[in-house]
Amino acid sequence: MRKGRSTKFTRDLSTPRSILPISVGGCIYGYNIGIVSFTTQEISISLHLSQYQSSLFTAIFLFGLGIAMPLAGWLVNIIGRRKQLIWGGWTALLATTLLTLCHQSFVAILFARALLGCACALLNIAIPLYLSESIPADWRGIGTATFQLWLSGGIVLAAGLAHELSPHSSWWWLYLPQIAPCIVTIFAAHSCHETPYFLITRGKARLALKQLLSTRNASNARQEYQQLQELTKTVGEYRRESTIRLLALTILICSLNQWIGINAFIQHAYYVTNFLEAHKGYVNIQPIFISAINFCATVLAIFLTEKIERKRLLQVGLLGAAVSLLIVCATGRTRLCEDTMSAVSLLGFGCFIFFFALGPGALVWTVTSEILPTHLRGPGMSVALTLSSLSGSAATFLFLPMAQRYGLDSIFAFSIVVSAIYVSLSCLLPNVNGRTLAAIEGDMRHS
Repeated sequence: MRKGRSTKFTRDLSTPRSILPISVGGCIYGYNIGIVSFTTQEISISLHLSQYQSSLFTAIFLFGLGIAMPLAGWLVNIIGRRKQLIWGGWTALLATTLLTLCHQSFVAILFARALLGCACALLNIAIPLYLSESIPADWRGIGTATFQLWLSGGIVLAAGLAHELSPHSSWWWLYLPQIAPCIVTIFAAHSCHETPYFLITRGKARLALKQLLSTRNASNARQEYQQLQELTKTVGEYRRESTIRLLALTILICSLNQWIGINAFIQHAYYVTNFLEAHKGYVNIQPIFISAINFCATVLAIFLTEKIERKRLLQVGLLGAAVSLLIVCATGRTRLCEDTMSAVSLLGFGCFIFFFALGPGALVWTVTSEILPTHLRGPGMSVALTLSSLSGSAATFLFLPMAQRYGLDSIFAFSIVVSAIYVSLSCLLPNVNGRTLAAIEGDMRHS
């Protein structure tokens, strides 16, 4: 344990206590991503939907997310991080209630799913910002990684509940558990205070100092307060080249995260396993297996994110994922017996999921919230995440045509190349562990 962490922990428990309730909002997004594959078929049968209507029900959530994401980044700089958390929680609760009460109306559930997408856009911007700006430097990585943990946990929870409840309950019952994280998010946001970084940009310097003193020891709080004041006075001096470079770096990080193809592998898991079984003797890899590995790796990332420099942990994850896919590709070209090939292939694919979750999967929210300046953090993240969503949609859309035309090995090879580019790009990231956002911004401003 580094010097100073125990002092901050014993001085004021609001830091670790605020991490979990605020980050629970990530579960709402993860749960919606995970549950839709289990409910779409039942909805189609229950409401006698056409294939087009079923596809629309699946896609409308991402449509709402994509429409609201650019607006959420600008809104968070106007109304504040805390108020956007409250709005996002209430919107998600309203949408979930509408979805369950009006489950016999196709138009109503479409609107509810779109509204859920909008709510998740508000939360996905506000939660990482709130955590990164409120938590002391030596807790910041843990806080934002916890948000990713809840997101992954939502996917696992959806798969587990669907397995247990689907045979015995109507499809809309599967959306009821989502009410719990909505309520937790609302109460957590109401009980917390605005971030010191947002307060000082609104001229509320005394409140900002009070917030810093409540979660840091006095000397560190006053030092960070002085750094914030200096940055606020010189915000107009920010070099245009630095702003463009940081925004471009953030966009590339978020987009490459998607082009590695993890979401495409998850969403097309059944196709991938069927193809591999037919061509290489792979054992069947169920989505719950993928989700469980992803969750366990994220737990490990939380413990490592403050012990290992974040860009190093990111690079370890990327290199591990690339090597794992290389093993998967090489296995099919060997003369091993079928059982051995199956075991090695399963291990290689499982290691790919593990290393991706350990590095880029867990750290993308942390890295993007740390390298952008305060005045650009909300809008910059919204632009980056919007383009990331488009990249993910394109990767998922092109996955099947490319796999059928060129083979699945070509998809794996493409992911390896993207990982190598990502590693090179990560070398441009600053060292951030144990440093305040104000100190990081001060260095990046004139670099």
